[in-house]
Parts: sequence; C-alpha cells; structure tokens
Amino acid sequence: MAYQQQQQPQTVEHGREPCPDRILDDIGGAFGMGALGGGLWHTYRGLKNSPKGYKLVGALDTIRRESPRIGGNFANWGLMFSVFDCTCLYIRKKVQPCKHHARAVLYCLLIYD
Repeated sequence: MAYQQQQQPQTVEHGREPCPDRILDDIGGAFGMGALGGGLWHTYRGLKNSPKGYKLVGALDTIRRESPRIGGNFANWGLMFSVFDCTCLYIRKKVQPCKHHARAVLYCLLIYD
C-alpha cells in the first residue's frame, strides 16, 4: 500500500519590509553593492593607469573619487525600481514574486527611452 502525503500549498514569504520601508532598504542595499563593486573595479583601474611608483596612491585616489559616484548611481536605480515596484503592488493589491522581472523590464524601458 502506497503512502500518500498531502501536499500543502506553498506560500512565498520573502521576509521583505512593507512598501514604504522597502524603498529605504533597497536604496541602502543598492548603494552598498555599487560602492563595493565600483571600489573593486576602480582599484583595478587605478592600479593599471597609474605611473610606476604611484600605483597604490593612484588606486586609493581612484577609489576615493569614483566609488561613491558608482554607489550613488546604483542607489538611484534602486530607488526608482522600488518606487515602481511599490506602485505596481499598490495598484494590483497582491504580491506576485514572478512579476518583479516584468516590472524591472518595464521600468528599464521607461528609463532608457
């Protein structure tokens, strides 16, 4: 006799904050990713483009100059995406995790006109 288990419907819980607080979380996360990624990229760029004997100074100067700018650009993208996402959630009144990709594509199409 086969043992059958009853399957319960799976609910998706992402553990995210509600929409007004989600915007600030996404801005901070995006800034951190942009600053860290920009710091790594500009470390390489600073080491590569600096003259011999000034590699470390050039890399640190490039990180100091460029990393916050890249982080700010990422934070701006995170802000706009979160606002767009929360607006769509407010209009539809339901959470559908698979629709986040569609919202991202629609957002990018609106920005990169």
